[in-house]
Amino acid sequence: MMGPSTAREALIVEAIGEVARLIQEVETLAPVLSETCQRLRRTDAHLRDTLADFEAGVAAASEDARTQAVQRLEAQMNESGKRIIIRLSETLVEGARMAFDAEIGRTLRALQALMQALAHRPNKHWEPWLTHAATAAFASTLTGLWLVGWW
Repeated sequence: MMGPSTAREALIVEAIGEVARLIQEVETLAPVLSETCQRLRRTDAHLRDTLADFEAGVAAASEDARTQAVQRLEAQMNESGKRIIIRLSETLVEGARMAFDAEIGRTLRALQALMQALAHRPNKHWEPWLTHAATAAFASTLTGLWLVGWW
């Protein structure tokens, strides 16, 4: 084989050599690229499986958190309901007490004042009996006088 005679031929020969070297490098890279592509596919499948597991875990955790939140809200609502019932009962009792005091209290206070007045009044239980005794004595005297004939 003869060497290139002109610079142009030399450049063509050199370009052909470079192309041959590039083709050879591409041919050596093809199996590496094929292996890399297979690894990427396996990694993609693994990531999809992992993502599915992760999504299932997140869904389970979210459901658990939602259930706990609902239970807490239910417990708080029950406790609030109990407190409201207690307050309502206390309010009703106080209202009944006030109504009783307003309606019956005045009458009871008047009776209490009357009873206190009677309790502090001098003890004169003998006055009605004295009147009866005087009437009986007078009637006996008149009867005696009549029997004796003085009348």
